[in-house]
Amino acid sequence: METFPLVLLILAGCHVITGVQGGIEKRSEIQFPDGVEESDIPESCRNLTYCTKRRKNYPAKKFNALFKNYKAITQPKLIMTIDVNNRQGEFHDDCETEVSFDPLYTVREKRTNIWRDVVQVPEKDYIQRVRLETCKSEQASCFKPIVEYQDSFKTFCQQKYNTWEMLVDSKSGGSEPEKIEAVLPVCCTCNYKPV
Repeated sequence: METFPLVLLILAGCHVITGVQGGIEKRSEIQFPDGVEESDIPESCRNLTYCTKRRKNYPAKKFNALFKNYKAITQPKLIMTIDVNNRQGEFHDDCETEVSFDPLYTVREKRTNIWRDVVQVPEKDYIQRVRLETCKSEQASCFKPIVEYQDSFKTFCQQKYNTWEMLVDSKSGGSEPEKIEAVLPVCCTCNYKPV
């Protein structure tokens, strides 16, 4: 009769402990893959929840392989047919903004969460992009031409956000992508409050 050593795997805290005949031996700490390292994110994106710049180690080959058998269908594209420059009537709100419509390469759910690579496969017409609009000067005064109310109200520019669902790389490093919700800046509004 053959005998085999007794091996018992126990997960305790963040250590792997193996039990073998004759004693317990502590092995090593478990290493949980946890997204993209902060140091891999371009400096200009580090205080944001998104980045439209492709990082050096972006896993494009992995995403292309994932979509190898994907049959592309044409995705809807925004075609501007109306002029939205004068949507406020005769007064401009004075909130200066930056608008971009670039693909997103990394996102995170909140500024304190880990970065995740966004799945982008342009060869298969799978591109995740969102129209982003950010205030150039949040809290700046706005609607300056309306002088009749300046003594009664204080106006200010304020950043507004929407939550978008994005397809991102697996947190565990596996082959199946995951969906997460990312909070992204979508407009800058002029607000007021009584003085």
